[in-house]
Amino acid sequence: MKNVRQACILRKGMVFLAVLMSISIVSAGRCHASRPSHMEFPVKLMSLETGYVLGNGQSTKIGIGDSGFGVMNTVQFSTNTLMDMITLVNGQVKVRILPESLGLFSLSTGLAYYNLISSQYIIDTVVEEAFTEEDINIDSGLDILGWFMSASRKIGPAVRLHAGYQYRRLQGNLTTKDPVVMDDGDESIGVDLDFDETAEQSCLMFGADADIFSHLKIMLELGYDFSYEQSRGGAGVRLGIGGAFALQAGVLWPGVELDEDIDLPVLPHFSLFWRF
Repeated sequence: MKNVRQACILRKGMVFLAVLMSISIVSAGRCHASRPSHMEFPVKLMSLETGYVLGNGQSTKIGIGDSGFGVMNTVQFSTNTLMDMITLVNGQVKVRILPESLGLFSLSTGLAYYNLISSQYIIDTVVEEAFTEEDINIDSGLDILGWFMSASRKIGPAVRLHAGYQYRRLQGNLTTKDPVVMDDGDESIGVDLDFDETAEQSCLMFGADADIFSHLKIMLELGYDFSYEQSRGGAGVRLGIGGAFALQAGVLWPGVELDEDIDLPVLPHFSLFWRF
C-alpha cells in the first residue's frame, strides 16, 4: 500500500512539473527581457541546493533565511539566519565544479555543519523538571554534518531543472559528570549516564523552477528519502519586490507529528532576502 501511495505521489509530481514547464515556456518570451536580476538562477529552491552558486554579478545574499556571499563565481559561503535565530548555528561552503555551458549542466558540491547550542539548556530544563530534588550535572550536544552534490540545467528562456543527492549525519550525546543517585527510601544507587548516538539521513531530490512573468517564480521539489523510506517534496513561489528584494514562501512535506493531538501534514517555508 505504501509503494502504491508513493507511486501516485511521484506521478502527480511529474504531471505538475510538465504543466509548470508548459506554462513557463509560453510565458518566457514576455518575461525574460524585464526579469529583475534577483529573480534569475536560484542557488537554492527550498530544501534542494541547486548546481548554481552566488556570483555572476550577484555575489551577496542577505535576509531572513539563507544568506551568504560568493567568491570568484566559484565558491559560496552561507548560513541560514532563521536556524541561527533558534540556536541551530550553521555554516555552509559550496563549490561549483562545472559551469553551465552549451551541452553541459552546472555541477556543485558542498559541506554544511549545524550545532544546536541550546541543547545543554534544553536538557538541563528537562532534568530539573524530572528530578526537582536532585542536583544533576550533565553535558549534552547535537551536531549535524551534511554533504550534497547538485546539478542544474537551463532548458528554456525561463525554466531550469535540478537534481541533487543529500546526506546528513546526526550525532547526539548526553553524559553525566557525576553519578545520578536514585533513592527509593531504603536503598540508593549511583547511576552514570553515557549516551552517544548517531543517525544518518540520505535522499535523492529533483526540482524545477520557472519564471512566470517578470516578478514571479514557481518552484517544485520531489524526491525519495532512503533513510525513512518515503517520498518527500515541496512547492513554493518567489515574488520579486522592486528591483532588489524577494519574498519566498511555500510548504515542505512530509510534516511532523508533535503529539497525539497535533499532526502537521506539511511544514511551512519562508524567506525574505536581498540579493546584489
